Amino acid sequence: MQKLAETQIDRAFFSVLLLQEGIVHVKVRSMDEITVEQTKEIIECIGELCRDQKRPSLVSSDNFSAPTAEAREFIAKKDSNPYVTATAYIARSLAEKIMTNAFIHFNKPARPTKMFTNEKKAIEWLQTFL
Repeated sequence: MQKLAETQIDRAFFSVLLLQEGIVHVKVRSMDEITVEQTKEIIECIGELCRDQKRPSLVSSDNFSAPTAEAREFIAKKDSNPYVTATAYIARSLAEKIMTNAFIHFNKPARPTKMFTNEKKAIEWLQTFL
């Protein structure tokens, strides 16, 4: 279920959209590993798009793409992203499910974080953080 975006920022490997529901949707397009530097670029775009307001985020990818170990450690820290209150990851493939599950259980993100296979259910959960 695709929602219309109010605002959008596009970069080479990702897009950040502000959905009508008030949720930030990060769409990763690259199949490469995501580095800490790329993660910081995504966070900067979220801050710009949300005008420094905190919002829940939905993260999905067109192809399997995983953050590096360093990026996963960085993302899990409370202060790494001052613009996100909670994160829902959409995992469609087995590889995405394994990676996301490992991230949640081993890196233990400081913000509420959950994995979904259904975008509608993810958005419903994220709306509780608005």
